[in-house]
Amino acid sequence: MLLSATGMMKTGSRHVIEPEPLWAAFLAAGGTVAWGFGLVSAKRNDNGFRPTGLPSFLLSAVVLATLIQAILVLLWPLVVDEIAFANTAFIAYASDPQAFVLISVFLLALYAWTTTCSLGFATDRISTNLLGVLGIFVVGGVGVWRAIVIFGNPLNESSIAVWAVIALLGLILLWVLATVTMKKQQGSKLGQPNGYLGNTMVWDRSSRKY
Repeated sequence: MLLSATGMMKTGSRHVIEPEPLWAAFLAAGGTVAWGFGLVSAKRNDNGFRPTGLPSFLLSAVVLATLIQAILVLLWPLVVDEIAFANTAFIAYASDPQAFVLISVFLLALYAWTTTCSLGFATDRISTNLLGVLGIFVVGGVGVWRAIVIFGNPLNESSIAVWAVIALLGLILLWVLATVTMKKQQGSKLGQPNGYLGNTMVWDRSSRKY
């Protein structure tokens, strides 16, 4: 966002990307999509989802990521034309507590739901992986749409409660699915001592050995 204020960011058609609420909306929602995929680590046997303490780890990560982005977004209105977008929630974000709360719970909701969808990568099953990909893109798409509405329009106080509920539901579902995932991982390890399942050898991706 700050880089766009320099006039150096341009589209393929050489159109300059202006620092405005529309661009801020894409950045805010797009960041949560990148977060969802960034949680996945194909180099690890657990794909980045550790078999111990997973629920509390993911919840803490979601809250921390939201806090960091909420703080960074405070800087964005500084480079936006306040006169042209004076009545938007985005410009009021740094000065109006209600605008700050609205955008913060909105970001929390997006991070909670993209993280929940990323649990689809906690297994090597293609079906759940595809559900994870689809879920992250759906949440990201809806996020961009709603971010454009929230950032580019006057503050809608009733939206605070709506997004707070959506965020809470996302966090609850994240906790439940992370707990189920963790227990499945632990059960799988108990059933596969030393990399073996009965008389069948299992591929160990970290060591590249059977």
